[in-house]
Amino acid sequence: MPQNYLLRIREPQQTINPWFALLGLRLVSADETGAVLALPFRPELNQGAGVLAGGLLATLLDEAMAHALLARLAPGQSCATIGLTVNYLRTGRNCDLTCRAEVDKMGSRVAFASAQAGTEDGLVLATATASFSVFPQSGGVDRSRKEG
Repeated sequence: MPQNYLLRIREPQQTINPWFALLGLRLVSADETGAVLALPFRPELNQGAGVLAGGLLATLLDEAMAHALLARLAPGQSCATIGLTVNYLRTGRNCDLTCRAEVDKMGSRVAFASAQAGTEDGLVLATATASFSVFPQSGGVDRSRKEG
């Protein structure tokens, strides 16, 4: 899954990750050294005070770290965030965002990553660390189907 997914998510008008499409996220790179995501500014990304929403930054950081990890997983493996700590350093206003992430430690069942999100000119808005569960890929829970 990881390598095929990482190729397909880079396609124009990709549909493999609806969350990326909804937010306008773009995977710039993902390999053994880490991942880079880009998020072009849109006014809808601001919260009521006119600055970028903190939850948006947390999402960007989490997704970048997850994609850095996906680039390192073996075929048949997947991951899920089990812990996330975000530190907000300053507000962002009307700016495109870039997020860089790397895997700090890769275990057989748990991995740790870190990331920085900021403006394209290098001003860091937030940092994060996270832990991820690493597990065999499975179908997961699908609540859209009726059971029984």
